[in-house]
Amino acid sequence: RGYPDPSGLAGGAVSLDPALAHAAIEETIARPLGIDVVTAALGIHRITNGRMADGVRLVSVNRGHDPRRFVLLPLGGAGGLHATAVADELSIERILVPRYPGVLAAAGLLTAPISHEIAGAFHAPIASTKLVDIRRELAALDRRADDLMRQEAVDGLARHRKVFADVGYVGQSHFIEVPLDDHGDDALSRLYADFEAKHTQLNGHKTGAPAKIVNLRVVHSALLAENRIDRPAAQSPEPARERVRNVRFAGSTAPVETAIHQRSALKDGDRIVGPAIIAQSDSTTLVPPMWSARVLASGALLMERT
Repeated sequence: RGYPDPSGLAGGAVSLDPALAHAAIEETIARPLGIDVVTAALGIHRITNGRMADGVRLVSVNRGHDPRRFVLLPLGGAGGLHATAVADELSIERILVPRYPGVLAAAGLLTAPISHEIAGAFHAPIASTKLVDIRRELAALDRRADDLMRQEAVDGLARHRKVFADVGYVGQSHFIEVPLDDHGDDALSRLYADFEAKHTQLNGHKTGAPAKIVNLRVVHSALLAENRIDRPAAQSPEPARERVRNVRFAGSTAPVETAIHQRSALKDGDRIVGPAIIAQSDSTTLVPPMWSARVLASGALLMERT
């Protein structure tokens, strides 16, 4: 289909063999189904995008969030190849492609807080629970978390503590994690109110029935020093390997002449109207027809439907 440059992955360090991919699809999918290889490849891509969209629905719609209100953030070397198709499936209007999407997860791992989570069972109806008993249990969990944090050698780093309670209606077997502020005499009444608000958000209703605490949980975190991945101080454009390439898009009956751009050559404010492909050493971003991409001051690409 012509999306990635077979000889340009990882700055040219990795090469693909399109003929082998063509043969594999032809032998295992296209020929048995009686269709051509391009149709089979488009079908593979469509199914993959559908499964990704289902994954987004699982963590958005199923939790009471409308994905149309959000910006899609693709990451990974192939994230930019699937972003617009997934956005179309979810009716998302905007996509933000980070400056280095292929290494974004690794960068996040290097800068993520050091955290330890300790949980303990605490079965009690909220109405008859004493706050002193909750604080006693939380103190025991805090001591265990502190012991683990000391082993991390995080002295001098900013520390944070969060407390959660797993809460459900009495008589039900499932529960919801709710933040718990254990300060103040009204902590339990606030916990119940927050539980019903979250139950309404997730399930569309609340009952006003008595609720119970199932588990208590503390999370201790130490924040690492900020480690930004900035753009190069001087943008030195590298020549594109190809000015155009014929690419087959979903919904098109024939290959479409598509502009190829090197991301390092793009400047702040540059706007690219699809069809286009934006190539870089760690990723490839597809800008299909009816989409455009604009370079922000941060170096990220903001993609929008045209």
